[in-house]
Amino acid sequence: MTERKAHDNKRIQYDTLVIGGSTGAIPGITTILEAIPADVSMAIVIVLHLSADSEIYLTEELLQDYPLPVTVIKDKQTLEASHIYIVPGNYHCYLEANMRFSLSMDEPVHYCRPSIDVFFESVAASLQGHCIAVLLSGANEDGAEGLLALQKTGAYTMAQSVASSVAGEMPMAAQRLHAANFIGAPKQLVEKVLSLI
Repeated sequence: MTERKAHDNKRIQYDTLVIGGSTGAIPGITTILEAIPADVSMAIVIVLHLSADSEIYLTEELLQDYPLPVTVIKDKQTLEASHIYIVPGNYHCYLEANMRFSLSMDEPVHYCRPSIDVFFESVAASLQGHCIAVLLSGANEDGAEGLLALQKTGAYTMAQSVASSVAGEMPMAAQRLHAANFIGAPKQLVEKVLSLI
């Protein structure tokens, strides 16, 4: 477990939790979501390198009994508190300044669509630091630059430890950029998230 004191996070109101990951990330996502109180007032957005089958599994099986509404994002949908949003497979997703999502089929980034970098960078521009961002296990570097962009705006950023990851390339890339304020195994990430909300 490692923490970098980038700013005084007690002064910031975090409105949104964004989670990115790829290979091996679903166990970390469930660990985080199962610990978050049902009355949380944050919006939660999950962006994964999803196949259509994985998207169905997430929304219809894994998260079907979660107390917050779970929605696969639709173009122009508005971000609302106390909701969980899943970025759909095969689309890049952006959060616009008016708090609406937009979807595109632009070229893949890091061979991925959706790209975590694309989404995280749009959140950095739109929320200006008022979010918590978590980058989980994954097999390429997508998400590291986006996590750094979020950190630079004052967001509280976290990465899964390489040792606890199924695929460590994604969190390792974040560590190389010093993009994470906190690094830990999923249970440690949960404890940190709960201390901030």
